[in-house]
Amino acid sequence: MKQNKIINHIMNKLIAIIIFFTLGYAFSKAQNYKSDTISFDDIHIIIKHKEKIIIKDFPYEEGLVKILKFKKGNMVLLKGTMVRLPFIDLSKSELKNEFKLTNEIRIIRGIKDSCHFREDDYFKYGLSIIYENVNEIDVSLFEDIFNNIVIEKI
Repeated sequence: MKQNKIINHIMNKLIAIIIFFTLGYAFSKAQNYKSDTISFDDIHIIIKHKEKIIIKDFPYEEGLVKILKFKKGNMVLLKGTMVRLPFIDLSKSELKNEFKLTNEIRIIRGIKDSCHFREDDYFKYGLSIIYENVNEIDVSLFEDIFNNIVIEKI
């Protein structure tokens, strides 16, 4: 009987230690990400990333282009009308895949001049989000950012 109590006590301590370290690990991973909100007139785009970025705005007559400069590449956010889509010239590209959800969203991935690109077109928002000229090593960094983008309508 006493042995069972000792074993239960040890198991409870072991479980508590495992939970403590698991939560600590998850919390430390979450701390590595920064969150930025990029605002346009009627939407917010929330991106989570691990690097410091510089954001530059380039207005044009029918919209706005925002360039997010990372250490390992750039992202372009294009909001407006009068834009030929896809924005990336696919005639000189090797298309890896293309996904289209009716008239809501289109995602294009490919390789151009030995570098990777991705273009996400959100038709209902008039928004395109693009990375281009990313080397093989850094593709997962940008894919992680793109896969976790949140768009909020204001």
